[in-house]
Amino acid sequence: MIFHFPAIPKCIVVILFLTLSLSSYGQWKKSEALTGGAIVSDIIEFNNDVYVSLTFAGIFKSTEDGNTWTQLAVPLQPNPVHFAISGSNLLAISHSKCYATSDGFQWNESVGPDGFVNDVGFDGSAKVFAATDNGIYQSPGGGITWAGNADAKAQVSM
Repeated sequence: MIFHFPAIPKCIVVILFLTLSLSSYGQWKKSEALTGGAIVSDIIEFNNDVYVSLTFAGIFKSTEDGNTWTQLAVPLQPNPVHFAISGSNLLAISHSKCYATSDGFQWNESVGPDGFVNDVGFDGSAKVFAATDNGIYQSPGGGITWAGNADAKAQVSM
């Protein structure tokens, strides 16, 4: 048996379908609290808080899903700052600087990788990698010390 529906109910079904489909995309919302024109160099979730690094503006933390932001007491860097998680610490890595925190408030400074940091990666343990304009650096101890990769193929600008 074939059912035929009038044109109006088809229209209502299509509108209802589109309304329900589009409402599932409503998970994104623009954060109006953090503005100013700075370039976002990285963003990460750590200990249920959101951290964002803004070039020439600093590092900010939100404990309320981006509704409000607090600038953290990490010295401004002239280069982009990238985040990595190493063990129970959050690392903020930039040219020759590395800052580590376990709580987002107290930051410890150490020497970072030598070079302009383009990106970082981490393996879930304490090992952290940084792709720089001087090649790939790695820190086996959670950002405390850094060494260039011994493989000559990795010693190129990344």
